[in-house]
Amino acid sequence: MLLCEGAPRDLGTDQGLALREAIRSACRLEPGWVERRLAREVARDVARFYPQLAERTAGLARGAGIRRLRAARLLARELALPSERGSGGSPEKTTAGALRVAGGVAFGVTGSKSRSGPLLARSFELPREAPSRLELRCSRPEGGYASVEVIVPELVAGLAGVNERGLAALATSVPSPEEDARPRCPAVLLVQECLQRFDTADAAVEWCLARPAGGRASVLLADASGALAGVLVRGPRRTVHAPDADVLLGVGRLDARTDLEKRLAREAPLGAEDALGVFAWHGEEGRAGDATLCRHGGQRATAGVVVLEPATASLRLVQGPPCRSRPAAARRLSL
Repeated sequence: MLLCEGAPRDLGTDQGLALREAIRSACRLEPGWVERRLAREVARDVARFYPQLAERTAGLARGAGIRRLRAARLLARELALPSERGSGGSPEKTTAGALRVAGGVAFGVTGSKSRSGPLLARSFELPREAPSRLELRCSRPEGGYASVEVIVPELVAGLAGVNERGLAALATSVPSPEEDARPRCPAVLLVQECLQRFDTADAAVEWCLARPAGGRASVLLADASGALAGVLVRGPRRTVHAPDADVLLGVGRLDARTDLEKRLAREAPLGAEDALGVFAWHGEEGRAGDATLCRHGGQRATAGVVVLEPATASLRLVQGPPCRSRPAAARRLSL
């Protein structure tokens, strides 16, 4: 597991040095797919609203030996529009939207539906053509809570994680129209800030409601006391989501929502291994594809699944398609 410690720039530098080749590979794939104007706006707004993450990104760029604007372009993918398609549905031009990494399917359950307090879980659906891969990182920020997170090498913000006080957080997003993409701060940034700052879901929710962020996304939060809540982001608009029948679903693919609801209805009580297994489902007919929970599409595929356990301040990660991995063999990390 990658260890990053110290001030914000030091945290980023540790990541940049350790994952230098993976970050540079992501840069080689990216040029031309994110406009320089959008990258500059992202760099400007992140520096304004998330100064610590801006410093961390500057450290990552220094450690990896890339320009800061390149690092901003990698983050800007998370606000990009969907891929443009030609007639017949065949890809004609791949845009940055196809390379975003905050996609996937996510859910949370309360302690009443689990064996060990509330759980959060999500799948990671990464583009087949991109070099992004899942990594585990331990962050020990100066003056903040330590946390373990699932990351991709080129972004400083964790996609899912849990801190030393038992606050768990994750984010998923869907492509958003231009009117929802301002300010130019992808909502995934909220995860890392919450893990560093807060020990309760209620405090993190209140903070997320007031922080500027763009795009269409959801942030799911749970803590060791048993609280579970979500914040839906649609550009400047915010909505707090409470569990329905002890289940909270995050923003994600609509074609997978029905299957997810069916699977969760069948699993009670739900343990961490059961939560990992939910995402291995290939539907009633057993045929994997673009619309199944375990996704095996032509452009995107399930690259892993994580379950966050606030009660033990730990996470379990399966890397690779969950249908090919045994939940019992998931790597478990705790603080």
